[in-house]
Amino acid sequence: MNNRPLVTVGIPTFNRKEMLENAIHSVLQQTYDHIEIVISDNASTDGTESFLKSLEISVPIKILL
Repeated sequence: MNNRPLVTVGIPTFNRKEMLENAIHSVLQQTYDHIEIVISDNASTDGTESFLKSLEISVPIKILL
């Protein structure tokens, strides 16, 4: 069992797919690895939803569409 606190990183987005990719990459590069990512998308129309569904990352990710 892991006794370290879970850190939740919240990322809001709207039609900023490229910046969202950078933000996710930045979170994954941190040295602390007990994290989860929560992404809140405000009805983007730039392919953000398909990008998020295609992610294969090693940390839990929650997507709020």
